[in-house]
Amino acid sequence: MRRWLLMALLAFLCCGCARAEEAAEQLWEQLPSGELGQLDEISGVSVEQMARQLLAGELPDLSQWPDQLRTALTQALARQGLRAVGILACACACELTRTLAGQHRKTIHRALDLLCEIAAALTLLALTVELIDSVSGVCIRLKTFSNAAAPVLVAALTLVGAPSMAAAMTPSAAAADGISVFLTTDVGLPLIRVASILAACGGLSDHFRLNRLFKLCVSAIKWLLGACMTGFLALMSVKSVALGGHDSVAVQTVSFAVDNLLPIIGSEVADTVGSVLASAALVKNAAGLAVCAALVSMVALPVVQLVAAALTMRLLSTCLELIDSGSLAELTDRFSQVIEGLLAILVAVAALGVILAGAVVFTAGARA
Repeated sequence: MRRWLLMALLAFLCCGCARAEEAAEQLWEQLPSGELGQLDEISGVSVEQMARQLLAGELPDLSQWPDQLRTALTQALARQGLRAVGILACACACELTRTLAGQHRKTIHRALDLLCEIAAALTLLALTVELIDSVSGVCIRLKTFSNAAAPVLVAALTLVGAPSMAAAMTPSAAAADGISVFLTTDVGLPLIRVASILAACGGLSDHFRLNRLFKLCVSAIKWLLGACMTGFLALMSVKSVALGGHDSVAVQTVSFAVDNLLPIIGSEVADTVGSVLASAALVKNAAGLAVCAALVSMVALPVVQLVAAALTMRLLSTCLELIDSGSLAELTDRFSQVIEGLLAILVAVAALGVILAGAVVFTAGARA
């Protein structure tokens, strides 16, 4: 703490009477530049540029985001709509053939239903495998980004006079990384793969039903997500409450001692510490908000694609139910639940990084 106060005093003496924004720019140079470069490379957006704009009191240019999201949603709906039209056409052809063949040829009816359901199951299974691979790649990028952002966030907390919170940030980032691995590599995505296979095979035979096992997998995914996110939020909340006050009291004690024990210059030194802390708070908030914005930009397009796929499956299930194709309606409904579980996993992994960055933003830091 004494070492930090000495650095803060030297920074003030070098800056003189510079404005808070200029002091914040100089404090920004104390953040690890190597990790900032990695953040730009991993996310595909300029995290440092966004942070510097926030330091200057400007909002980053986000005007292109709505158009990009709208275009991505339209393209995803068109892509998934082609698959849905193919499945719907197959179901209509089966219903038409069944009507023309008459009601007395039950073997032909069952064979047509089975062929149509197999074709639809293979189409939807291929779609799910494609989405799982896409989400797996995005989750790896998110995890890598969060690991690279942790040193930047720790440095920002140190600048603002919150060394206890900075020390707690490293194990918190490690916990988030462990939860991400658990949700993607260890349990979450493997359960999604099992659920997709069960969804495809659940209705192929009247004597071999897998609906309850499929529901068990889907419920397990939901419970795991809820438990992981609740535990991580509880961990971050306890650390913020327990350590936030400690940092503030430590700096206030030192500032009070300097103000009262040093004659003549004590009050000036205390005011200096307060000015540096205010500038450091700008750096901390800018870094946290830039990391949050980068995480949102990384996950926005994959979320739009998953939402489009889940919405298409729901609409397809409704249309199939209208033409009295119950087995296909159940099949598409099961796959929509699989895609929704995949969406929940992706959002949860992104939320872990957002929670870490948000904790930095909402940390009050020390006050002189």
